[in-house]
Amino acid sequence: MKWIIVILTLLITTPSVAAQYTHGIAINPFRLFINPTSLSGGGETYTGTYSIFNKEQGIEHALPVLYASQKNDNNPLDLFTAEYQWRKYVQPMNDGINVYWGGFTKVAYIEAITRNNYELDSTVKLGVGAVLGWTYFKNNAYLSGNIQFGRYISGENSHFSHPSVNFTDKNDRALIVSIELFKFGYNF
Repeated sequence: MKWIIVILTLLITTPSVAAQYTHGIAINPFRLFINPTSLSGGGETYTGTYSIFNKEQGIEHALPVLYASQKNDNNPLDLFTAEYQWRKYVQPMNDGINVYWGGFTKVAYIEAITRNNYELDSTVKLGVGAVLGWTYFKNNAYLSGNIQFGRYISGENSHFSHPSVNFTDKNDRALIVSIELFKFGYNF
């Protein structure tokens, strides 16, 4: 079920790709070293962003995803988030530092142990919010970071007891606050 929701979200939000657009793929390598699931018994975390840039108009359509999993019998976790971010740069994009602002919509699927009755449960949440960030372009490579503020408007909040759910972008809370310091990317 979670994969159907993710695929539908990506299909609905993917903009048409005209010739003046360039593509980009970015990863956050620090997520591999600061793996929240490893704090409570091992696990894996993957994150990445696919972007479509229109550098002349200073617009970026970004599709960040995050997957975290832990298969520990005492404290299992499945966490998947997919977002659509619309980013408007202050000026047309060029080599150097470029600042942007924008909005996002986020879908989160969480499956973990509940806080009250300690049973395995899952929820799907939908959130919206604003994003402020920067991108440093150099030839085809780029480095970026951002901060997001928003709120989940559907799904259960403060429902799970797993420490990784609360640590990983606070996806179990109603308030969305997320900070990405360094994502490394490449334009093609």
